[in-house]
Amino acid sequence: MLFRSQRPGDDRYMISDGGNTRLMILNELYQETDDKQFYHQDCHFIPWQGEINVLAGHLAENDNRGQLSWIERARGIYEAKRMIEEDAGETISQRELTKRLRALGYTISQSNISKMLYSIEHFLPTLPLTLDAGMGRPQKTEEHTSELQSQPDLV
Repeated sequence: MLFRSQRPGDDRYMISDGGNTRLMILNELYQETDDKQFYHQDCHFIPWQGEINVLAGHLAENDNRGQLSWIERARGIYEAKRMIEEDAGETISQRELTKRLRALGYTISQSNISKMLYSIEHFLPTLPLTLDAGMGRPQKTEEHTSELQSQPDLV
């Protein structure tokens, strides 16, 4: 079963409630079998609930499939926090963010939220500077090798 929704004022529909994975599977089955049962699907309409619901649904679906990198998940959490705070008109705590995301169907620990927000606020802005300064794979490999050599039990 696929669910669809429509943004107000938009003439196009979108898949909702984690249906992208099911749609992808149906497309693959249709391509493999050319069977029309995989091409035509009944879709149930869900009234528009808001951008935050769409974001939470995508985060949950992609998290279940393991297709998001840490920084992609962190960006999603950061954006969800921004959206929720904008709607609420106030800053919310990480615990409150955890509760609200859970209510939207996306379960994540407060500890992970803390680490993700820290990554976005502190690490992400410095990455271009770090890479521009020459901290690439050769330096990391060299640094890792010297760490190993300084520990006689590991060499």
